[in-house]
Amino acid sequence: MTKGLVLAGGGTLGAYEVGVINYLNEKNMKFDVVTGSSIGAVIAALYAAHQEKEIQAMWDRINAEMIMKNGVNINAKIFDNFSLNKLKSVFASYGYLKGADITPFKEYCKQMINVSAIKESNIKCGIIVSSLPLLKKEKILLNNLPENYILPYIHASSACYPLFPIETIDNKKYVDGGYRDNLPIDYCFELGADEILAINLPLPNMNLTKNYMQNLPNVKVIQPTKMAPSMMDFEQEEIQKKIKWGYLDAKHFFGELYGKNYYIAPFRNAEVFGRKIICYLIKNDEMLLKKIIIEKLSTSEIFYYFIEQIADNLKLPIYQEYNVKEIISQAKSQNILDNKYLKIIQMIKENI
Repeated sequence: MTKGLVLAGGGTLGAYEVGVINYLNEKNMKFDVVTGSSIGAVIAALYAAHQEKEIQAMWDRINAEMIMKNGVNINAKIFDNFSLNKLKSVFASYGYLKGADITPFKEYCKQMINVSAIKESNIKCGIIVSSLPLLKKEKILLNNLPENYILPYIHASSACYPLFPIETIDNKKYVDGGYRDNLPIDYCFELGADEILAINLPLPNMNLTKNYMQNLPNVKVIQPTKMAPSMMDFEQEEIQKKIKWGYLDAKHFFGELYGKNYYIAPFRNAEVFGRKIICYLIKNDEMLLKKIIIEKLSTSEIFYYFIEQIADNLKLPIYQEYNVKEIISQAKSQNILDNKYLKIIQMIKENI
């Protein structure tokens, strides 16, 4: 079986993909083919070169200045300590229809990405670029390129114009591959994969040329379970949060964590307590019982649903792993829950 990994574009949301890859490496899951667009192409190149440590190192160091000269973070804090001179210096580097000066990023990639290792790799690495003027989708197999063309095509795939400049290669102009296909599942199949794991980063107006492929039986898709924040926020706190988010979502996807909004470790008696909760609701809360029936939750899912309701009442942070015992203990100690939850908590606590 030939396994393929597909990496979507999405700016700093690529940190989410790093978290997923960290989990895959931890579980020794290997891939024979990798394809990507935009930031997914950058990560795909490092993956194909067997530079997993460099992938993490890049995201541990990344900041706006490392990407573009006079770089700024585009997030909710953009007007905090706002500097007009700083903003002027950013736009001064653009010129007419030019894009930001990304020399720092190009220099960093030159130091970081081992193009020789990509050429010699046993992992096929395909990326997508969009050629101008027709914005035509083009598929590029990095392993087959001369070494001096590998980095230019990676930059072409991640040329998020007009923010980043158009990339010119042999007098031909290219922009971000995500404009034509942000999740190149079809190219991964074309390169020989017959079982695919795709990491999708849903973005408004991004093109998934063959979106139906996500529903194929031999394609699995991991994607953020919550609305993604800014794709151009380079603050390290946010980057590390996205990495952790990807790791936890992957762990959840492969059945090691439960819950829809929280990440809860498996509880061995979830089925038993799920049935007890159903019996309790039949007697005490028919409205909530009907809601659970509508959502078609399994017996164990009903148990985790209630644990999540308790966690939500406690206003626990979302991006971390919990076990049932610690949530129940906090609920008892804080004593802020309504009566129906307290009865369920007591029932669980007596049997933990």
